[in-house]
Amino acid sequence: MEKFVIALNLVIDYIDSSDKVSEKDLADYLQSTGFEDNEIRQVLAVLDMNSFAPFAGYRYFSRREKNIFTDEAMNYLQKLHITGVMDMVSLETVIESLIDTDNYRIGVEQVKNHVLFNLMEKKSLFAEGAGDYEEYDH
Repeated sequence: MEKFVIALNLVIDYIDSSDKVSEKDLADYLQSTGFEDNEIRQVLAVLDMNSFAPFAGYRYFSRREKNIFTDEAMNYLQKLHITGVMDMVSLETVIESLIDTDNYRIGVEQVKNHVLFNLMEKKSLFAEGAGDYEEYDH
C-alpha cells in the first residue's frame, strides 16, 4: 500500500507539472521512476482513464467557490477532469470536502491532498469488493 500511495503522489504532482497527460505518459513516468508493471496497473486502474465518456465540458465554479479556491487550484481541478484522472462525481466529492474545511483560500497543495485521499479511498473500495459491503445489518 505504501508504494501505491507514493505512486499516486507522483501522478498527482506529474499532472500538475505537465501540460498534456495521457495514460501512456503516466505509465512511462512511473516506470522510469522504478515502479513495476503490476504497481503501475493498480494505479491506472484507480484512475480509470479509459472508461470515461468523451470530454463533456468544463466545470463552472460558483462565485463562492471562486472566492475560496485560488485560480491555480481551480485550474488543477479542471485538469483532473479533462485528463480523465477523476470523473465528475469524484471531482465534486473533492470540491465539497475542500469547501467543508475552514480554510480561507484553498491552493493546489490542499487540492492534491484531498485528491490523494479520494483516490486511496477508491482503491480501498476496489480491494474490498462492491458485493462484500453491507451498509445496514439486520
